This record gives sequence, C-alpha cells and structure tokens, in this order.
Amino acid sequence: MHARRFVGVIFGTLALGLASHAAKIQVAVYDYAGLTTAELRAAEAEAGRYYRPEGIEFDWTRCGAHGWREITCAKVVRPQALIINLLPQKMAARATRDADALGFAWSGTHIAGVLCARATELAEEARMPRPQVLGMVMAHELGHLLLGAGAHEHRGIMVAHWTADRVVLLRAQPFFVANARRRLEQEAAQIAG
Repeated sequence: MHARRFVGVIFGTLALGLASHAAKIQVAVYDYAGLTTAELRAAEAEAGRYYRPEGIEFDWTRCGAHGWREITCAKVVRPQALIINLLPQKMAARATRDADALGFAWSGTHIAGVLCARATELAEEARMPRPQVLGMVMAHELGHLLLGAGAHEHRGIMVAHWTADRVVLLRAQPFFVANARRRLEQEAAQIAG
C-alpha cells in the first residue's frame, strides 16, 4: 500500500472577517474535475468541519471550470481569498511529478490544488465516500494556506503521508494538534485585529 503525501507549502497573509464568534475566510473553488453539485457541497462541508472547532468558518464561492476568465467570479472573489483548484488527472500530471501526492499549495500565493483522481483512488482503497476524502484533502491544503511552511504534524489532518488505513483514522483523531491550534488562533487574532 502506497503512502500518499502532500507536496509544496505556502506562506501568505490572509484577511479574516469576524462573523459572530468565528473568523470567516472566503475560499474560491475552481472545479476542473467536474464534481457534481452534491459532491462539491459534501466536500466543502467535510473540509469546513475541521476548522469549525477552531473558530474558523469558510465562505465557499464556486467558480466554474474556466476560473479567472469567469467575470462573475472575478467580481465576487476578494483578492485575499484562498483558492482551491480541483484538478482532474490530466491537469494533476502537469501540476506535480510526485506520483503519491494528493494535493499541493504553491509557495508565495493563496492557491492550492487537490488531485481529484488520486483522492478518489484513496477513497476507494479506504472504502470511504469520495467527497469525504476530497474534503479531507481540501482541509489539509487549506491548513497549508493558513499555517504556511512546516505545517505537517505527526497526527491529525495535517499529517504528511496518507494511507487508506490512516485516512480512516484521521476522522477519529483530533483535527489539529495543539501546536497547529495555537498557530491558527494566532493567525486569526493577528489578522482580524
């Protein structure tokens, strides 16, 4: 059984707006992989559940497969928004040469990618619903966008190497280890003022 891993990390500043007690972060999702609306909603919900206990909510903005060319999306996506690209196999091959990668974040940007075909394979191996694993990978990559370089942990959603057995266990473990929790709180407090 191969261990999947995540490549590339990013460090960037974010603008968080407070809505009630939760920091609200806009995430623009560009779906190049052709997920159904139901799959996309389920994956977003799964990704969001890892951050809710940390006081962070995501404002999901779905942008079509044409991304930056879409005028309506360009009008509503704020410059400080995080961007998740859901990539099919063909695009994934160009994005990373790491055969075991599930996702990546580009250094110096607010942009991450999820390799949907590889995440789907892992979901099948783990006998889990595809949107659940896609959401977990999205949560991991959002962790890199929020926490920056060196965000991998020994357990929880920010663990570096994923196997079918480990992905099942990830759902039962605390989402973030104490160090990552503190960093998330500090980032939100610093930016939200």
